[in-house]
Amino acid sequence: MSGKEVLLKIRDFGPIVDGLIEIKPLTIFVGPNNTGKSYTAMLYYALIRGLRESILPYTIVRGERVRLSPSIIFALWFVKLTQLLSDESKRISLLMRRNGFKDLDQVSDILYTSFEEKILPVLCEIFSERLRTTLENEIERTFSSRIGELIRRGSRKSDIRLSIRGSFSEIIFTLDLLPHEKLNIDLVLNISDKNRFREIVRKYVERSLSIYVGKNISSPAIRRILVKIIGDFMLEIFPNYYIHYLPASRAGILHSYKAVARAIISQVPLVLIRRLDVPKISGPIADFLSNLVELTPELEKSRVNRFFGKFEKDILEGKISLVRERPESPPSLVYESNGERIPIVRTSSMIAELAPLSIFLKYGLISKGDTIILEEPESHLHPDKQIKLVEFLVKLVNRFRINMIITTHSDIMLAKLGNLVSLNSFSDEELRKMNYSRDETISPKDIAVYNFCRRDSHVVIEPIEITYKGIPDNVFRKIIENLYEETMDIYYRLQKIRSKE
Repeated sequence: MSGKEVLLKIRDFGPIVDGLIEIKPLTIFVGPNNTGKSYTAMLYYALIRGLRESILPYTIVRGERVRLSPSIIFALWFVKLTQLLSDESKRISLLMRRNGFKDLDQVSDILYTSFEEKILPVLCEIFSERLRTTLENEIERTFSSRIGELIRRGSRKSDIRLSIRGSFSEIIFTLDLLPHEKLNIDLVLNISDKNRFREIVRKYVERSLSIYVGKNISSPAIRRILVKIIGDFMLEIFPNYYIHYLPASRAGILHSYKAVARAIISQVPLVLIRRLDVPKISGPIADFLSNLVELTPELEKSRVNRFFGKFEKDILEGKISLVRERPESPPSLVYESNGERIPIVRTSSMIAELAPLSIFLKYGLISKGDTIILEEPESHLHPDKQIKLVEFLVKLVNRFRINMIITTHSDIMLAKLGNLVSLNSFSDEELRKMNYSRDETISPKDIAVYNFCRRDSHVVIEPIEITYKGIPDNVFRKIIENLYEETMDIYYRLQKIRSKE
């Protein structure tokens, strides 16, 4: 989340006993298999989706999903605020009438106090009710399992805490995942920077009420400002971006998604007639398949396309395009190279793995400011392609302010990221000498790396310190050292065997 401080704290969730993660523009999860990297990424995906959908839902208009405007949301959901806003507006208007309207600062202070002491507690109560239901549904959908099944074995509950701190507002919600499929939530809304928020209230008053100087302020005018203050406070901390999940094994999903889509659609008429045994798939995979089906060739954006020219040339060595054979059929992905067009199912696994990232970006599914969770981007990539992919992802973060959360087992990608962190401390002139540009480097403050460490029967999440020197290589060093020692041991034993021959 650009410009926001986002902290995720986990205790006794899946295999993880404890962990605290700060989500940065580029966040990397490393560690052995089965240590909860994907579990954590999926949890964050569920929390952000649930938070977003609870405040910015869709409605259906003529068969199309349309995002509701904040004003409509207030009308639909904040009905409980209607009476409070009306009472407060009348109270403030009457107070001004009695005491005399002296200046705008006086009104600003009264409006600020009204919001902090009376409106904010009610707002928190109202939102808690909807958020609990939304998050419960989204967590179960994402993991395709009941809440109680996600608790770490041997524990009585899971504790999850997500805080989002904006420039002047903050939301903190703590979830208790309990056995028997229950979820409890404790929600807090805070004014994180009171001085800055006072300035915002002051600007609204100055813009809207300056015409009332020396006159009585009407109750509707006060109410309109209070509604604007509420909207600014809520939208400043709630996600106004989309989060996308590109799961592992993308090549396999691409090879089969059309067959899966046809099979599911063909069974839909029978759902109400007979009981069907539908296989479980996780929410991220279901969303991934749904997005593939909904993509259309007409959505390609030329501006983004120019940016991806180098990506396709250097890494894919060709172009990924969408082709829809019939209006009612899912789009097909094709790979174009040297004047030849090849269906994606006949391309190399490297191309199939990276094709979703390419088409999601090229065809407008991912926009500036969005978040991408990308699992194992190094899959099926030669080391030199891994290095080029890292350079591309860093540019994606810098140029389009797209936040990335990456799970990886690649020491090559981590080493390259360390170099790009170190290069960030170089001057522009020094970078040019090394054939780098500023947006190909990344500041230490914009990247976080977390190591998922197995401790006996559980996992802890440990941050890896990042400085201008780069990223320490101790994550994979022990494995490489053990391999080297084994190699040397084999070598010396072979020498002894041969000397006896």
